[in-house]
Amino acid sequence: MPTWRIYVFGLVIVAMVVSFAYLRLSKQTLSVTNPEPIAIERTVIADAALLEKTNPVFYGGAKDGDVVLRYEDHLELYRPFENRVIRSAPIAK
Repeated sequence: MPTWRIYVFGLVIVAMVVSFAYLRLSKQTLSVTNPEPIAIERTVIADAALLEKTNPVFYGGAKDGDVVLRYEDHLELYRPFENRVIRSAPIAK
């Protein structure tokens, strides 16, 4: 094995150890799957047609299986099988 590969491998290992130590000492975690704040309430839509009749502006285009996520200041209509937010609306206080 050439010498330069050993040095590169060593640098990669040192970088990983330093990164891990920083995260442990700062008590931070990496969240790749959910960069958003944690939802206060999560509701799976069972009858999208009924909800669309009650509030066509927010629920228009919703499908059964979509999820309504309630945060402190807004709502999101999320489609998990497409991994995208369909609609977002502020919560009136």
